[in-house]
Amino acid sequence: IIPKAKTMTIEVERKEVYGNTLTYVKKESVRNSIKKLTGRKTLTHYDIEALKELGFVLVVERATERI
Repeated sequence: IIPKAKTMTIEVERKEVYGNTLTYVKKESVRNSIKKLTGRKTLTHYDIEALKELGFVLVVERATERI
């Protein structure tokens, strides 16, 4: 019997920067590991798809609106 794998989640937040939506990993240790692999601070659409294929679930933090 193979034990069921634990769901691996990555918390991200999206920010608008000069009209572009950028996806940042919130947890520093995870962010540093992904940066070692990709060479970037942000995740691209292709990075997100690859992480999903590997079994990761990305959770987007809701942005709060400033008034």
